[in-house]
Amino acid sequence: IRYDSSNPNLHKYRGDLHLAQGHKLKALYDYDKIVWIKGDKATSYDYLRVAQLEEERGNYDNAIICYSKILRGDDLNDGAYLSRAKAYTKKGDIYNAIADYNSVIRLNPYQSSVYKERGILLVQIKSYRRGVDDLDKALRLEPENGLLYYYRAIANKALGRTEQAKFDYEKAKKYEML
Repeated sequence: IRYDSSNPNLHKYRGDLHLAQGHKLKALYDYDKIVWIKGDKATSYDYLRVAQLEEERGNYDNAIICYSKILRGDDLNDGAYLSRAKAYTKKGDIYNAIADYNSVIRLNPYQSSVYKERGILLVQIKSYRRGVDDLDKALRLEPENGLLYYYRAIANKALGRTEQAKFDYEKAKKYEML
């Protein structure tokens, strides 16, 4: 690299080596350098490596930027929407997270984890009916998930469905959520 610092392949090899040795910050530097060198020709994979390391470091804004660049090149990439939704969630940006979960569901409606995550967020923003709908879908796919029953109980209680809320709290207890 000392003799050819503009060669992205050398940065990739060194970044991979740093990552294998557990030096994530040094790996991030090299992977970020690849994106900088390639400019508009940077691939989704180039951005993905940077995004994942930024997210691990708690730099959610930078991770979101990288996931967004992936989606500019491939707006059918449900994995990028899902990763960006999780980064938005960790950042506390619930409405953008929900929008990305909506995109994932539009592209791949059979992932129970997406209904679970979106349902929990919907309950947190007091959109109880929509939250219950998502949690019902997730429970059809994961009937022994106590967390789902717990959040559905919260929503049902808020909707005045006392008996259903009690049932859900009991199920949450059964599956060791409470």
